[in-house]
Amino acid sequence: MKKNVFCILTVISLFFISSCQKEISSEENNSTQALGKWNINSAVQWWSPTGGSTVKDTFSFAGEGVYRDFRSDGKVYSLLTDGFTLFYDTANFKISGNKIILWNSSYRDTGDIQKLTRNEFSLYKKTLINNSIDKGILEVWNHMTK
Repeated sequence: MKKNVFCILTVISLFFISSCQKEISSEENNSTQALGKWNINSAVQWWSPTGGSTVKDTFSFAGEGVYRDFRSDGKVYSLLTDGFTLFYDTANFKISGNKIILWNSSYRDTGDIQKLTRNEFSLYKKTLINNSIDKGILEVWNHMTK
């Protein structure tokens, strides 16, 4: 009988110990899940100029070798393209919930993480453009895979 009570208490104790383990927040999960080298496969861009018609462009980067490499030290190393030339970029990054911030001395970008799994990473960014040349809203979706 003592043996059965001891077994039951052991099982109950294990249940409570495993229940008390720290839950991984979405912020921690996204930060961890984002680490590694991601191939940029495509981008979809919607340009909605003030007083004009919306223009949609789709860009495929398959086979071009463009990527973002998120590291645990908070840096992201990238090989990007402007459609004509390839260039390297190094920036800092921070993930807070479903927001991602990338910055260096030249820029600061904030985007939304729309999908993040072991093999897929999709980002969305909406920017209000208001300068002497262009005025409107630019929306960009990037899709990456490992």
